[in-house]
Amino acid sequence: LPNGLRVVLLPQTTVPTFDARLVFRAGTADEPPALRGVATIAAHALTWDLRYRDDLFAFASAGGLTSTDLDTDRTTFAVQGIDTQLDVVLAGLRRWVLEGTYDDSALDLMAALHRAAKRVDDQGPLTDAWRAALFGADHPYVRAGIARHASRRLSISAAAQFRNAHYTPDN
Repeated sequence: LPNGLRVVLLPQTTVPTFDARLVFRAGTADEPPALRGVATIAAHALTWDLRYRDDLFAFASAGGLTSTDLDTDRTTFAVQGIDTQLDVVLAGLRRWVLEGTYDDSALDLMAALHRAAKRVDDQGPLTDAWRAALFGADHPYVRAGIARHASRRLSISAAAQFRNAHYTPDN
């Protein structure tokens, strides 16, 4: 190498991690027709209750990360963390999903859904017709998960009710 530089290769170190998922058999197709979008709010706006900030700190210190995936017929809450801290991260998953809360971010998400519902989407009628032909005009999948069909009646209390009804382990 020029100027007497040397290359020193250091051994690679890896930290073993894990991924755990809590999957519920409920999604956007389970929304009441008058409250389209409530599953989106219930899943994506759920956050830690700061009464448990010590647990949140332990979760974050254990490398804890969260993610949510919402589909027509299932909702998945996932956590990742350092494998030696499995118990702390799984306890965090419990705190997040079962004892979580909704804050101002839920209001922001509702506003985003309402803005999306106002957007002109040239593919909208085509998508609706295709889904109706595929599933049947009255099937819940026809309008499930489409932001432009979001209800103007969405509320944080409706999201909490949806979560209580659908995101509860049944042993």
